[in-house]
Amino acid sequence: MLRGERGASTAGAPASAKHPGRRWGVFAFKLAISASLLVLLFRHVPFARGASLLLAADPFVVMAGGGLMFMQTGLSALKWHVLLRAQGVAVPYLKLVRTYFLANFINLFTPGFLGGDAYRSLSLRRYTGGIVKSLPSVIVDRITGLIVLIALAATGASLYLVPQHPLATVCLILVTGAAGYAVLLIVIDPLLQRIAGGSTHPLLTLLLDLLAALRPTSFLGKAFAVALIFQLNIVFIVCLWSAGLHLSATVSQLFLIVPTVYLLEILPISISGVGLREGTYAVLFSFFSLPPEQGLALGLLTSIMRYIVGAIGAFVWFIPDETGRNASSVPRAT
Repeated sequence: MLRGERGASTAGAPASAKHPGRRWGVFAFKLAISASLLVLLFRHVPFARGASLLLAADPFVVMAGGGLMFMQTGLSALKWHVLLRAQGVAVPYLKLVRTYFLANFINLFTPGFLGGDAYRSLSLRRYTGGIVKSLPSVIVDRITGLIVLIALAATGASLYLVPQHPLATVCLILVTGAAGYAVLLIVIDPLLQRIAGGSTHPLLTLLLDLLAALRPTSFLGKAFAVALIFQLNIVFIVCLWSAGLHLSATVSQLFLIVPTVYLLEILPISISGVGLREGTYAVLFSFFSLPPEQGLALGLLTSIMRYIVGAIGAFVWFIPDETGRNASSVPRAT
């Protein structure tokens, strides 16, 4: 490795990489949070009830949902591929699929998505020219998914709370989102451009690249379209598992429950959302006057399938990476 590349990699490395003791301390803390949440949950919802539902599940329906989880990785890689092309970098699609599988495996043992996203940024530094240049596509990837997830959760909640005016509710959500996006483009973007001037500070460079990636282009539109398909597929997978577990929840109820659960489990307070996910499912099932043990079973099945699919995906580490080390350039989106 060249001296300059080594220096750039070291400078851009996460603080946890420089202080492994701190990293393991954070891991232990998050693990304790997950364990505490599960213990608290099992005190109110007996584990045996949720386990009995798991044991009675239809294995073929459960496996069908697991198969769709692999398709989710392909969709994630596709969206990332589109965002990288908007940045002017062409990375082989199979390279992104491989990286996403490994990142998902890392996410199983880290709080939130921080570990996997850090790995994704590191894995593409040869293509982008450094970690700072890799981060915009990774962050915008998360932003687009988060925006669609929030929109689905808000739509589901609104349709449940205000069922008399579904069209007006959806329009209000769209107008609110458009107003926020307009503020970003009209106010924040020009303001940051003036503040930055000709500065080459890494943080300012990152922020400017992020804003450039969020400007309206066909690439960004495609990324949002893939994000929508991805999030709807999540709801469909959970509906499959609900049917396989013979639960009482309706599709409309799950349309509200699932995005809410996935929003909350993003919080970096537990290991891969374990404990938080199961508890949220149980609480929301109770909110709909459904047996909380059904929510517990659904949360446990989701966690189990994530670890199974993540472990299978980790085997790509042993497959030689023949996608090449050099990236080709494509015109940057304007």
